[in-house]
Amino acid sequence: MAFSVGVQLFSVRNEMQANLYDTLKKVKAIGYDGVEFAGLFGHTGAELRDMCKDIGLNPISAHVPYADMLKDPEGVIGEYKTIGCKFIVVPYLPKNEFEDPENV
Repeated sequence: MAFSVGVQLFSVRNEMQANLYDTLKKVKAIGYDGVEFAGLFGHTGAELRDMCKDIGLNPISAHVPYADMLKDPEGVIGEYKTIGCKFIVVPYLPKNEFEDPENV
């Protein structure tokens, strides 16, 4: 039984910063089918959607800082929805969020 394998692009964030499109092509070439984004690297959701489509990658999810989700949840959700991501993950909470019981 075959199954798809994805990669969290945070693992190659330096390469993504240097050349996003080529890094996505390399990710596909080494056998990954899906990706979890960790930033847009100066591109729009539409641009990333088109890159993924061109390369043949499935944009599964994105991990987004908590502060970004608080600041503009509709904008963040809309951008990643445009890309085609079905899920958004907040990868961690800042330490100060645990200092006040009401925040927790």
